[in-house]
Amino acid sequence: MSKPPFTMSKYARREDLLSDAATYYEKRAKDLEEVARAMRDWIDAVPTDIALPSMPGFDRDWADSIIEECDA
Repeated sequence: MSKPPFTMSKYARREDLLSDAATYYEKRAKDLEEVARAMRDWIDAVPTDIALPSMPGFDRDWADSIIEECDA
């Protein structure tokens, strides 16, 4: 992931920088939630009689826990 585009020299006030940073990270969090939901939906769409290959670093329980936190 690239570094967020925030440097204090671009802002007159610290509050403005923090506001832009909060907006940036809220968007990133929503994008990541969308990825987790899409991965879970893809797994759910595969018929149960088909064995999925393992997906290192990802499992449905992880996706569910991330999504549940977002819904809370």
